[in-house]
Amino acid sequence: MGYSKYTYGWLISLEDLNKVMALAEDRESYVVIDESFIDFVEGDVSYRSFVKTYSHLVVVMSLTKFYAVPGLRIGCSFAHPALTEKIKDHLIPWNVNGPAQLYMTCATRDREYIEASRAFCSSERKYFAGKLGELEGLTVYPGCVNFILLKLTGSIRDAADLQKQLLPEGIFIRQCGNYEGLDNSFFRLAVRTREENNRLLKALKEVYHP
Repeated sequence: MGYSKYTYGWLISLEDLNKVMALAEDRESYVVIDESFIDFVEGDVSYRSFVKTYSHLVVVMSLTKFYAVPGLRIGCSFAHPALTEKIKDHLIPWNVNGPAQLYMTCATRDREYIEASRAFCSSERKYFAGKLGELEGLTVYPGCVNFILLKLTGSIRDAADLQKQLLPEGIFIRQCGNYEGLDNSFFRLAVRTREENNRLLKALKEVYHP
């Protein structure tokens, strides 16, 4: 099975969404769209409004990645009212604690942080992807979120081997061989600060061109 551009961080088009939802409703199946990284995309982009149209669509999102608070473990979901009622029957009474609710209420109103984070991610992603594209033995795939999918095409073909060589430098890459449609030559890098990104670029150069 091949892989689509959505594997590496593109937004699904309305045309493709319509096709998928038509098929899902015909088969009495459900479609779950994960928006955990969508806040990193410039502009207020979301598929949440489509749950009013499609009764078999569920949109889930994490509020910890964009706001960098993994310890709070908070997220939410959106679905058609009829489906929401069914989901509620399987939730524990207190699924989000008070401090998490208070923090996220304030965080989601901080437009300055939101806009600055999106602008930084967009700018740094272009820089980082461009520099990665200059390295021989790597294929860089386009995307629009805060991570970059790459494929090993040089002397190293297994992401596990690359991971082992980078660990002594304190760098950990995300292997993507367990993603449907990908193999062990694929891995993913997060877009971080310019200093951290340059440190990773230097380490990659030393691995491929010692």
